[in-house]
Amino acid sequence: MTTQLQESNALQDDRSMYKADGILRCKDPKNGHNMELALLETSKAYDAASPTKFNYDFHKGMYGSVAMLKTIADRFRYASFKVFSRLKLYFLHAHTEHIRLWSISCPEPRVFLMMREDKCTVPVDSNDDPKVLLDYIGFSWTFKERLENTLKVLSDLEKSNSKVMAEMAYDDLPEDRDLSCLVKPHIVKVTERLHAPYFTHDGPYSLPSNHSNSQPAPW
Repeated sequence: MTTQLQESNALQDDRSMYKADGILRCKDPKNGHNMELALLETSKAYDAASPTKFNYDFHKGMYGSVAMLKTIADRFRYASFKVFSRLKLYFLHAHTEHIRLWSISCPEPRVFLMMREDKCTVPVDSNDDPKVLLDYIGFSWTFKERLENTLKVLSDLEKSNSKVMAEMAYDDLPEDRDLSCLVKPHIVKVTERLHAPYFTHDGPYSLPSNHSNSQPAPW
């Protein structure tokens, strides 16, 4: 997000930086720069977040994730969009009693898809149901496998980018093949003080199985 704010001249000082609760990066072996693969937002203490807080953090993470995707598209702008469409970056959101894993991808030019990939309850006591701990371990293991696939796609993007750069060494890259043009989201920096009230009733929800008189539950 900070990179994209700099690109759009919207980064005035430290107050306008995007500050996530955690970021997972890998190092680009070519130039030593860090590429962001996943970010974490933790909405207050365990089981203490209000709907306003966790819905705001969801939107904050969503905008941050799409900005990470845009940064990688700019880095590998010569690469094939077919390869890029396989790329998934991740947003971990911890709130209430659960951790939710969301992915962000760009399956079609200028179309961005956010999908909940997984969810687990956070174990807090050694006397918890063993299934809670097993689910947590399974969640962590599958997240590791998803990240390995992301690294594989990044490697494929690097190869595709290098190949096309060599082929077009003396030609301009047309816009319909330029990833920096095909992957072009609106970069939005939300702030809790100004924007959180707007998200109180605007978050990802799912209806319970018996929903005739029930309120939607957070995803």
